[in-house]
Amino acid sequence: MNWSIKKKSTSFRPSVKYSINLVWGLFWITGIGVVVCSLYKINVPSPLLLIMMIYKPVNNLFTSWFY
Repeated sequence: MNWSIKKKSTSFRPSVKYSINLVWGLFWITGIGVVVCSLYKINVPSPLLLIMMIYKPVNNLFTSWFY
């Protein structure tokens, strides 16, 4: 018979483990995408350009409302 006392695991909760795995998975996918784009010399616009493209129409809309 095994008389040892089973200790409670001190690792992360399952939801935290899932979140950590999700973040690491996103880092891996992003890294692989960067490598593929650099190997095939694919020009990808900057994320800042995307933010500016979204910001300008929204800013114009709010300007027309509150001016």
